[in-house]
Amino acid sequence: MDTMTIKALRETVASRRPFKLFMADGRSVEVPHPEFVAMEPGERLLYVHSGEKTETIDLLLVVSMEETKPLPLGS
Repeated sequence: MDTMTIKALRETVASRRPFKLFMADGRSVEVPHPEFVAMEPGERLLYVHSGEKTETIDLLLVVSMEETKPLPLGS
């Protein structure tokens, strides 16, 4: 797992690979592709879109992240 920093998050999004965020409360949030995330201009909140819902994540509560394998085409 990589240490979570805003710089690391930006680099992971720029890599265009899927990743997973690990929260301080033990939850994890899967990001299947960086196009499913948006960061507010103040860089405090991250919005992750999945299906019909959008999850708002306070970046101060993200403790780490890791890149994951892309989903196979057609999934």
